[in-house]
Amino acid sequence: MLKYHELIKTPLGSKSNLKLNKSDWFIQTPPGYISIINNNLIFRVDYNKQKYSIFLNKLNEINKEWKDIHFPNGKQKIVKMCPEHIEVKITDHTEVFDKYNNIGYIKDIYNKRLMLLITTPNIWISKKHYGNTWEVLQVKYI
Repeated sequence: MLKYHELIKTPLGSKSNLKLNKSDWFIQTPPGYISIINNNLIFRVDYNKQKYSIFLNKLNEINKEWKDIHFPNGKQKIVKMCPEHIEVKITDHTEVFDKYNNIGYIKDIYNKRLMLLITTPNIWISKKHYGNTWEVLQVKYI
């Protein structure tokens, strides 16, 4: 079961780590494309898979429960995840593979059909909003 751990104070607010049975976890996205919008990396899916939508909706519910427990009087609005697109972060550890399973390059991922292996290591809350941080573990051209 997904569970948020202890609340950690940060310079911008607070956060909690998210674990699955005390270990890290990930999910594979449906096919889609990465684009840059307002200096943010946005992953847009080609079509909506029902299980993917159910997962994101359940995560929205878990996030609201977390917020209501830790900040019951908070007026923050959720940064709602929708199945059509999510904001993602690429890290130094993100792996890229072309459609032949050869190592690819981050600079080549734009305007290509991709599937991502993503994780949300934590939930964050600031003065006005709360939501998940999405990190890309792997990129696969398809």
